[in-house]
Amino acid sequence: MVRTLADPGLDESERKTVDDVERYGLHVIIIPSEEGMPGWAFSIGLHHNFGHPELVVFGLKPEIAHWLLNEVARRISDGERFAPGDEADGLLEGVRCTFREVRPRWYHPFLGWMNWFYDGEEIPVLQCIWPDHDQRYPWDAAFRADWVKTQPLLFHEDPVEARATELLASLDLWPPRADA
Repeated sequence: MVRTLADPGLDESERKTVDDVERYGLHVIIIPSEEGMPGWAFSIGLHHNFGHPELVVFGLKPEIAHWLLNEVARRISDGERFAPGDEADGLLEGVRCTFREVRPRWYHPFLGWMNWFYDGEEIPVLQCIWPDHDQRYPWDAAFRADWVKTQPLLFHEDPVEARATELLASLDLWPPRADA
């Protein structure tokens, strides 16, 4: 089930999200960087409107992340599909981005508004991962060291392997509490 404008009691931001999904095919949520932690952006509506996984991208300036998600959405609406392991040109200048499947354990900390829209239904999500200027991805040992913390690797289940512990700590979600 997804939210609709007919749902009673929607507040202004909820109505905006639902209206964007109905009107444009998606709504983009931007989480700005804060105190040395990367920001991220994600889509809402691609699965509902096109049967395509939603998208998330980390570590880009908000306007670039917003443009990138809209460009991928435009390509999806034109019939292109992206799957785990695919690469795409033209999303960032001079490099190819790749896509990886996001593990559901990351939906709550990073994709909360998407969870609301889909009423908790577990739908597929892809992370768009960008390389350094030498086309090396974050899992490559030679990837630009000062950019490593900008993109957690949400295709890993374990927070340490996903390089997500500092970001989770900044959200007060790490370390896990025994009473949680």
